[in-house]
Amino acid sequence: MSLLRIEIERSLRRRAVWALVAIAVVGIVIIATIAFVDSTPSHLASIVQRGDAHPAILIDWWRGEDDSLLLVGAVFLFLGGVIGGAAVVGGEWRSGSMATVLTWEPRRVRLLAARLAAIAWASFVVATVLQGLLLLAVLPAVLLHGWTTGADRAFAISLLLAVLRISAMTALVTSLSACVASVSKNTAAAIIAVWAWAGVLEGILRNVKPGISPWTLTANVPKVVTWSHLGEAASGRSPAAASVLLAGYGAILAVVAVLHFRRVDAISG
Repeated sequence: MSLLRIEIERSLRRRAVWALVAIAVVGIVIIATIAFVDSTPSHLASIVQRGDAHPAILIDWWRGEDDSLLLVGAVFLFLGGVIGGAAVVGGEWRSGSMATVLTWEPRRVRLLAARLAAIAWASFVVATVLQGLLLLAVLPAVLLHGWTTGADRAFAISLLLAVLRISAMTALVTSLSACVASVSKNTAAAIIAVWAWAGVLEGILRNVKPGISPWTLTANVPKVVTWSHLGEAASGRSPAAASVLLAGYGAILAVVAVLHFRRVDAISG
């Protein structure tokens, strides 16, 4: 537990992490300002009539669809998670401090396991806090210009669960990026590898071999986030099964990273 706490503190001391948090806070302020200014009664009425979403309408914070406020934020959280996870681990190699760390904690398996757990926990907490800040920032637009019609207890529960699922998926994405950075020993290489796989290779694989779609990250992460059976014909997997599959992917990549870390030369790395 002491090592885990130290690794959490070391992860949160990275300037790249705080730069990402600062960018997120600026984005939240921009979104809240636009939502407040844009939420005139006539505009909101036309939006509701068209069936579109707006942050000043409380139930549009979470509808389990592409235009929900939380889903928009989730995209940026995942992007930040990829960059942050790679920066925390890759930055250790780039600064040349890995050898020094190993003199303090020579048990490599224990060290990397604690580091990955710390990164996952820190990213989960940061993602939860940022989502909370986003909702609080948009709340004045709802209370002063918008409305809360339909926001009952069931909606509040679904909203809370959505926040937790998005935070969990952010932790997963951040951990996967950290594992790739541990193997490549390079921040940029890890970022490129993760996004090339999710954004390019999986799309190619789905076109060439459609049967592989149920096993891809881009098919299962949205299913867990929305906790719905959307696209069931394409993916054929329930949200619970998708959660287990993604956890398995994370465990496999963590084992690969640990096995590689046991043998890598930390001095010349």
